[in-house]
Formats: sequence, structure tokens, C-alpha cells
Amino acid sequence: MPPNNRLQRTVRDKVPASNSQCPAAEPGRWAASIWRNHSSSETRTMNETRRRLLFLLLFAVVFFQTGAHISQAFVNYPALGFISMDSFPEYHRVMTHGALWFQLLPRVVELVLAIAVLCFPPAMIQRWMLVLAIALALFAFLSTAFIQRPLHVQLETIGNTPELLSRLRATNWLRLTPEWLRAGLYLWLMSRLIRPQAQVGAAKTETYGDAAA
Repeated sequence: MPPNNRLQRTVRDKVPASNSQCPAAEPGRWAASIWRNHSSSETRTMNETRRRLLFLLLFAVVFFQTGAHISQAFVNYPALGFISMDSFPEYHRVMTHGALWFQLLPRVVELVLAIAVLCFPPAMIQRWMLVLAIALALFAFLSTAFIQRPLHVQLETIGNTPELLSRLRATNWLRLTPEWLRAGLYLWLMSRLIRPQAQVGAAKTETYGDAAA
């Protein structure tokens, strides 16, 4: 082999085949890669924090709504029979208006938040747990729409007869049972987030994010 060809081949072997193999050739690409790695680790840490805050908001709405139903079942319903027939329709209209704001609206907010948490669950909560909680809430919602609501329409039209009040209190257990099961489930899920193992897992996630940054 001639000396010139041997020299050209040696120089060609030492030069990288493409500029992508040389860090100094494309500094912009390498800087972008480092920034993406930093951003992904930071986003992962922030996502877990936001997921827990989202679940905390859901937890608060759930127990607000549960408390409203308990108050209605054990404070309001037993007193309906002591209201006179003449004043009952007006009283019932006022009660129904309040139920829209303090029972129906929180239920809708709860379902929306529960679906959001289902899409972005905290690390210690599995999705099947949230699916079960949503199913219980939907069951109570359907019971309200197809059983309790028609009875309330009859009460406003006919009046607070003993038969209608008895049916209302009896069928209300179809709504209270899934309500309480769902509340107990959310209480258990919250206990999974606040127990020491969950805190250690969150600390490890934040430490990993800081190390990756």
C-alpha cells in the first residue's frame, strides 16, 4: 500500500464517522438532552406532590358530601312528619333547593375529581381501589335519581303522608350503605398515604429527583 493511502486511512479511522458521536460537534443537542433529563425528574417529583394534593381535595369533598347525607338522613328526615300539611310543600321546596347545592353539586364534583385521581393516582394508591370508590358513588347517585327523587316529587305533590315518609326512610338505606362503604374506602386510602412507609417512598422519590437534577 502506498504511504499516502496508508496515511489517509489512518486519519480517516481517527475521525468520527458522524458528528453525532462527538459531543463538541453538536453542543445544542447535548444541552437539550441534559435539560430534558432534569425537567423529567423535576416533573416526576412535582407530579407525585400534585397527585397527593388532588387526592386530598377529593377526600375533603367526599366527607363533606357524606356528612350532608348523614345530616339529611338522621336530622332532617325524622322531622318531616312533624310539619303541617299546609306548610310542607313550601318547606320541601326550600329543602330541595338546598340539597341541589350541598348534596348534588358536591356529588358531581366528587365524581369529576375521582376520575382525575384515577388518571393520576398517587404512588401508594392502586387504580382498582379508585374504580371501586367511583362505582359506589355512582350507585348512590343512581339510587338518588331513580328512587329517592321520585319519592320527593310525590311528597311535594301529595304531602308528607306517613306512607311516603316510611318509604323514603326505608329506601334511603340503599343510598346510605354505598355512601358509608365508599367513605370507609377513602379513609383507608388516606391511611395508606400518611403511614410511614408512604412518607419514606415519597422522600425517596424527591431524593431521586434531586440527584437526577
